[in-house]
Amino acid sequence: MECCYINIKMQFCTGVDFKEIFKKIRLLDPAAQYSAFVKFLDLTRPYFIRCTSQNQKKYFFRVRAHFDDNGNYFFNNISDISYRHDLFNIHRFGRCNSPFESLFYCSDSPILAFAEVMRMTRAERRKDFFYHTTSVWSQKQPLNMATIFEPKGIRNKNKELLSITKTCIETINTLENKRYIKDLTRIHRIITKEFTIPFSSDNNIYLFSSAVSSYLLNPLEYKSEKVDGLIYPTCIEDCKLRTIGLNYVFNPLVVGFGNKIELEAVYRSKMQKIGRGYYETEIKLFKKANRFTGQIVW
Repeated sequence: MECCYINIKMQFCTGVDFKEIFKKIRLLDPAAQYSAFVKFLDLTRPYFIRCTSQNQKKYFFRVRAHFDDNGNYFFNNISDISYRHDLFNIHRFGRCNSPFESLFYCSDSPILAFAEVMRMTRAERRKDFFYHTTSVWSQKQPLNMATIFEPKGIRNKNKELLSITKTCIETINTLENKRYIKDLTRIHRIITKEFTIPFSSDNNIYLFSSAVSSYLLNPLEYKSEKVDGLIYPTCIEDCKLRTIGLNYVFNPLVVGFGNKIELEAVYRSKMQKIGRGYYETEIKLFKKANRFTGQIVW
Protein backbone atom coordinates (compact mmCIF):
# COMPACT_ATOMS: atom_id res chain seq x y z
CA MET A 1 0.00 0.00 0.00
CA GLU A 2 1.08 3.55 -0.73
CA CYS A 3 1.04 5.64 2.47
CA CYS A 4 0.96 9.40 3.02
CA TYR A 5 -0.47 11.95 5.45
CA ILE A 6 -4.13 12.83 5.38
CA ASN A 7 -3.78 16.45 4.39
CA ILE A 8 -4.84 18.74 7.22
CA LYS A 9 -4.45 22.49 6.85
CA MET A 10 -3.78 23.22 10.51
CA GLN A 11 -0.86 21.81 12.44
CA PHE A 12 -1.31 19.10 15.01
CA CYS A 13 -1.73 20.51 18.52
CA THR A 14 1.18 19.50 20.76
CA GLY A 15 2.11 19.90 24.40
CA VAL A 16 -1.22 18.46 25.55
CA ASP A 17 -1.49 16.06 28.49
CA PHE A 18 -3.69 13.50 26.69
CA LYS A 19 -3.83 11.17 29.68
CA GLU A 20 -5.22 13.87 31.97
CA ILE A 21 -7.72 15.06 29.37
CA PHE A 22 -8.99 11.53 28.82
CA LYS A 23 -9.32 11.01 32.55
CA LYS A 24 -11.55 14.08 32.83
CA ILE A 25 -13.64 13.13 29.79
CA ARG A 26 -14.30 9.67 31.24
CA LEU A 27 -15.96 11.28 34.27
CA LEU A 28 -18.67 12.83 32.08
CA ASP A 29 -21.98 11.19 31.24
CA PRO A 30 -21.96 9.12 28.01
CA ALA A 31 -23.54 11.75 25.74
CA ALA A 32 -21.14 14.40 26.96
CA GLN A 33 -18.22 11.97 26.64
CA TYR A 34 -18.86 11.39 22.94
CA SER A 35 -19.25 15.12 22.27
CA ALA A 36 -16.05 15.81 24.21
CA PHE A 37 -14.11 13.17 22.25
CA VAL A 38 -15.34 14.64 18.96
CA LYS A 39 -14.32 18.14 20.09
CA PHE A 40 -10.96 16.81 21.32
CA LEU A 41 -10.18 15.48 17.82
CA ASP A 42 -11.46 18.65 16.20
CA LEU A 43 -9.15 20.76 18.37
CA THR A 44 -6.02 18.61 18.26
CA ARG A 45 -6.45 17.51 14.61
CA PRO A 46 -3.90 14.71 14.75
CA TYR A 47 -2.27 13.51 11.54
CA PHE A 48 -3.41 10.11 10.31
CA ILE A 49 -1.84 8.09 7.53
CA ARG A 50 -3.82 7.44 4.37
CA CYS A 51 -3.05 4.15 2.63
CA THR A 52 -4.14 3.72 -0.97
CA SER A 53 -5.05 0.16 -1.88
CA GLN A 54 -4.75 -0.57 -5.60
CA ASN A 55 -5.50 -4.27 -5.13
CA GLN A 56 -8.59 -4.88 -7.25
CA LYS A 57 -8.56 -8.61 -6.48
CA LYS A 58 -9.07 -8.11 -2.74
CA TYR A 59 -12.14 -9.65 -1.11
CA PHE A 60 -14.07 -8.59 1.97
CA PHE A 61 -16.40 -10.79 4.04
CA ARG A 62 -19.37 -9.68 6.08
CA VAL A 63 -21.22 -12.15 8.33
CA ARG A 64 -24.70 -11.64 9.67
CA ALA A 65 -26.16 -13.94 12.33
CA HIS A 66 -29.73 -15.22 12.08
CA PHE A 67 -31.82 -14.50 15.15
CA ASP A 68 -34.49 -16.88 13.86
CA ASP A 69 -33.30 -20.47 14.35
CA ASN A 70 -35.61 -21.73 11.62
CA GLY A 71 -33.43 -23.44 9.04
CA ASN A 72 -35.86 -22.42 6.31
CA TYR A 73 -35.16 -18.69 6.70
CA PHE A 74 -32.93 -16.83 4.24
CA PHE A 75 -32.01 -13.18 3.78
CA ASN A 76 -33.63 -12.22 0.50
CA ASN A 77 -32.24 -8.77 -0.31
CA ILE A 78 -28.79 -7.23 -0.47
CA SER A 79 -29.95 -4.54 1.93
CA ASP A 80 -30.29 -7.27 4.60
CA ILE A 81 -26.64 -8.35 4.35
CA SER A 82 -24.71 -5.20 3.45
CA TYR A 83 -25.11 -2.28 5.87
CA ARG A 84 -28.10 -1.32 7.98
CA HIS A 85 -30.72 0.83 6.28
CA ASP A 86 -33.00 1.21 9.32
CA LEU A 87 -31.06 4.21 10.63
CA PHE A 88 -33.65 5.26 13.20
CA ASN A 89 -33.41 1.81 14.84
CA ILE A 90 -29.67 2.13 15.45
CA HIS A 91 -29.69 3.25 19.07
CA ARG A 92 -26.27 2.09 20.28
CA PHE A 93 -22.66 2.99 19.70
CA GLY A 94 -20.70 0.40 17.76
CA ARG A 95 -16.94 0.17 17.55
CA CYS A 96 -17.02 2.67 14.67
CA ASN A 97 -20.57 4.03 14.44
CA SER A 98 -22.67 6.32 16.59
CA PRO A 99 -26.47 6.02 17.01
CA PHE A 100 -28.43 6.65 13.79
CA GLU A 101 -25.28 5.96 11.75
CA SER A 102 -24.79 2.97 9.48
CA LEU A 103 -21.36 1.79 8.33
CA PHE A 104 -20.20 -1.25 6.38
CA TYR A 105 -18.25 -3.54 8.73
CA CYS A 106 -16.28 -6.44 7.24
CA SER A 107 -13.07 -8.49 7.39
CA ASP A 108 -10.65 -9.66 4.73
CA SER A 109 -10.82 -13.22 6.09
CA PRO A 110 -14.03 -15.30 6.23
CA ILE A 111 -12.68 -17.16 9.27
CA LEU A 112 -12.04 -13.95 11.19
CA ALA A 113 -15.46 -12.57 10.21
CA PHE A 114 -17.10 -15.78 11.48
CA ALA A 115 -15.05 -15.78 14.68
CA GLU A 116 -16.00 -12.23 15.63
CA VAL A 117 -19.71 -12.70 14.97
CA MET A 118 -19.67 -16.06 16.75
CA ARG A 119 -18.21 -14.36 19.84
CA MET A 120 -21.08 -11.89 19.86
CA THR A 121 -23.75 -14.50 19.09
CA ARG A 122 -22.56 -16.92 21.77
CA ALA A 123 -22.39 -14.13 24.33
CA GLU A 124 -25.98 -13.06 23.64
CA ARG A 125 -27.60 -16.47 22.96
CA ARG A 126 -26.45 -19.69 24.52
CA LYS A 127 -27.28 -22.35 21.94
CA ASP A 128 -25.55 -25.31 20.34
CA PHE A 129 -26.12 -24.18 16.75
CA PHE A 130 -26.40 -20.94 14.80
CA TYR A 131 -27.24 -19.89 11.26
CA HIS A 132 -25.11 -17.24 9.59
CA THR A 133 -25.14 -15.63 6.17
CA THR A 134 -21.84 -14.54 4.67
CA SER A 135 -21.64 -12.01 1.87
CA VAL A 136 -18.49 -11.81 -0.25
CA TRP A 137 -17.50 -8.44 -1.67
CA SER A 138 -14.68 -7.51 -4.05
CA GLN A 139 -12.71 -4.33 -4.53
CA LYS A 140 -13.26 -2.83 -7.98
CA GLN A 141 -11.49 0.53 -7.65
CA PRO A 142 -8.65 1.99 -5.55
CA LEU A 143 -9.57 2.64 -1.92
CA ASN A 144 -8.27 5.38 0.37
CA MET A 145 -8.06 4.07 3.91
CA ALA A 146 -6.80 5.33 7.26
CA THR A 147 -4.94 2.88 9.46
CA ILE A 148 -5.26 2.02 13.13
CA PHE A 149 -1.89 0.69 14.31
CA GLU A 150 -1.03 -2.88 15.28
CA PRO A 151 -1.00 -3.05 19.13
CA LYS A 152 2.23 -3.39 21.07
CA GLY A 153 2.83 -6.30 23.40
CA ILE A 154 0.89 -8.80 21.27
CA ARG A 155 2.51 -12.20 20.78
CA ASN A 156 0.60 -13.22 17.63
CA LYS A 157 1.03 -10.21 15.38
CA ASN A 158 -0.69 -9.58 12.07
CA LYS A 159 2.21 -9.24 9.63
CA GLU A 160 0.27 -7.12 7.13
CA LEU A 161 -0.85 -4.56 9.71
CA LEU A 162 2.58 -4.65 11.37
CA SER A 163 4.14 -3.72 8.01
CA ILE A 164 1.63 -0.89 7.47
CA THR A 165 2.18 0.34 11.04
CA LYS A 166 5.94 0.37 10.50
CA THR A 167 5.51 2.43 7.31
CA CYS A 168 3.17 4.83 9.13
CA ILE A 169 5.66 5.34 11.98
CA GLU A 170 8.48 5.88 9.48
CA THR A 171 6.33 8.52 7.77
CA ILE A 172 5.58 10.23 11.09
CA ASN A 173 9.30 10.20 11.92
CA THR A 174 9.99 12.38 8.87
CA LEU A 175 8.34 15.33 10.63
CA GLU A 176 10.82 18.04 11.55
CA ASN A 177 9.29 18.83 14.94
CA LYS A 178 10.32 16.06 17.35
CA ARG A 179 7.57 17.09 19.77
CA TYR A 180 5.01 16.31 17.06
CA ILE A 181 6.53 12.86 16.60
CA LYS A 182 6.31 12.02 20.30
CA ASP A 183 2.73 13.32 20.72
CA LEU A 184 1.48 11.73 17.49
CA THR A 185 2.92 8.34 18.38
CA ARG A 186 1.33 8.55 21.83
CA ILE A 187 -2.13 9.42 20.56
CA HIS A 188 -2.02 6.69 17.90
CA ARG A 189 -1.24 4.13 20.59
CA ILE A 190 -4.18 5.38 22.65
CA ILE A 191 -6.43 5.03 19.59
CA THR A 192 -5.18 1.49 18.98
CA LYS A 193 -6.01 0.54 22.56
CA GLU A 194 -9.55 1.88 22.17
CA PHE A 195 -10.16 0.02 18.90
CA THR A 196 -9.02 -3.29 20.39
CA ILE A 197 -11.23 -3.20 23.48
CA PRO A 198 -12.80 -6.69 23.77
CA PHE A 199 -16.37 -7.12 22.55
CA SER A 200 -18.94 -5.72 24.95
CA SER A 201 -22.68 -5.13 24.90
CA ASP A 202 -22.11 -2.00 27.01
CA ASN A 203 -23.41 0.94 25.01
CA ASN A 204 -20.72 3.25 26.38
CA ILE A 205 -17.57 1.24 25.68
CA TYR A 206 -16.89 2.46 22.14
CA LEU A 207 -17.39 6.21 22.55
CA PHE A 208 -13.85 7.21 21.62
CA SER A 209 -13.32 4.73 18.77
CA SER A 210 -16.63 5.78 17.18
CA ALA A 211 -15.58 9.43 17.53
CA VAL A 212 -12.29 8.65 15.74
CA SER A 213 -14.17 6.86 12.96
CA SER A 214 -16.53 9.81 12.55
CA TYR A 215 -13.57 12.21 12.46
CA LEU A 216 -11.91 10.21 9.66
CA LEU A 217 -14.90 9.24 7.53
CA ASN A 218 -16.89 12.48 7.58
CA PRO A 219 -15.77 15.28 5.23
CA LEU A 220 -14.37 18.27 7.07
CA GLU A 221 -13.50 21.67 5.67
CA TYR A 222 -9.90 21.45 6.87
CA LYS A 223 -9.39 17.94 5.47
CA SER A 224 -8.60 17.72 1.78
CA GLU A 225 -8.09 13.95 1.66
CA LYS A 226 -11.20 11.79 1.34
CA VAL A 227 -11.15 8.55 3.32
CA ASP A 228 -13.26 5.59 2.16
CA GLY A 229 -12.67 3.43 5.21
CA LEU A 230 -10.52 2.34 8.14
CA ILE A 231 -8.27 -0.68 8.66
CA TYR A 232 -8.12 -1.92 12.24
CA PRO A 233 -7.00 -5.03 14.13
CA THR A 234 -9.37 -7.60 15.57
CA CYS A 235 -10.39 -7.27 19.21
CA ILE A 236 -10.07 -11.03 19.70
CA GLU A 237 -7.50 -11.77 22.39
CA ASP A 238 -3.90 -12.69 21.67
CA CYS A 239 -4.41 -15.85 19.61
CA LYS A 240 -3.58 -17.15 16.15
CA LEU A 241 -6.82 -15.77 14.72
CA ARG A 242 -5.15 -12.36 14.88
CA THR A 243 -2.65 -13.41 12.22
CA ILE A 244 -5.10 -14.42 9.50
CA GLY A 245 -6.92 -11.19 8.74
CA LEU A 246 -7.91 -7.61 9.47
CA ASN A 247 -11.11 -5.71 10.05
CA TYR A 248 -12.40 -2.87 7.88
CA VAL A 249 -15.18 -0.34 8.09
CA PHE A 250 -16.32 1.59 5.00
CA ASN A 251 -18.52 4.52 4.19
CA PRO A 252 -21.69 2.96 2.68
CA LEU A 253 -21.36 5.32 -0.30
CA VAL A 254 -18.50 3.20 -1.69
CA VAL A 255 -20.44 -0.09 -1.35
CA GLY A 256 -22.83 -1.54 -3.94
CA PHE A 257 -23.07 -2.34 -7.63
CA GLY A 258 -21.19 0.23 -9.69
CA ASN A 259 -19.21 1.41 -6.64
CA LYS A 260 -15.71 0.72 -5.36
CA ILE A 261 -16.84 -2.43 -3.51
CA GLU A 262 -19.34 -4.79 -5.18
CA LEU A 263 -21.15 -7.95 -4.11
CA GLU A 264 -19.72 -11.20 -5.51
CA ALA A 265 -21.42 -14.05 -3.64
CA VAL A 266 -23.67 -14.99 -0.72
CA TYR A 267 -23.89 -18.24 1.24
CA ARG A 268 -25.72 -19.38 4.36
CA SER A 269 -24.05 -21.65 6.91
CA LYS A 270 -25.09 -23.66 9.93
CA MET A 271 -22.53 -23.66 12.73
CA GLN A 272 -23.09 -26.51 15.18
CA LYS A 273 -21.37 -27.40 18.42
CA ILE A 274 -19.69 -30.81 18.22
CA GLY A 275 -17.67 -31.73 21.26
CA ARG A 276 -15.82 -28.63 22.42
CA GLY A 277 -15.82 -26.82 19.07
CA TYR A 278 -18.20 -25.33 16.52
CA TYR A 279 -18.19 -26.65 12.96
CA GLU A 280 -19.84 -25.68 9.69
CA THR A 281 -22.29 -28.54 9.07
CA GLU A 282 -24.45 -27.03 6.32
CA ILE A 283 -23.85 -24.53 3.53
CA LYS A 284 -26.10 -23.19 0.77
CA LEU A 285 -24.82 -20.90 -1.98
CA PHE A 286 -27.01 -18.24 -3.60
CA LYS A 287 -27.86 -18.43 -7.31
CA LYS A 288 -27.78 -14.72 -8.17
CA ALA A 289 -28.58 -11.20 -6.97
CA ASN A 290 -30.46 -8.57 -8.94
CA ARG A 291 -28.21 -5.50 -9.25
CA PHE A 292 -31.23 -3.18 -9.60
CA THR A 293 -33.75 -4.46 -7.03
CA GLY A 294 -31.26 -6.12 -4.68
CA GLN A 295 -33.27 -9.37 -4.62
CA ILE A 296 -31.24 -12.49 -3.73
CA VAL A 297 -32.27 -15.72 -5.41
CA TRP A 298 -31.45 -18.96 -3.57
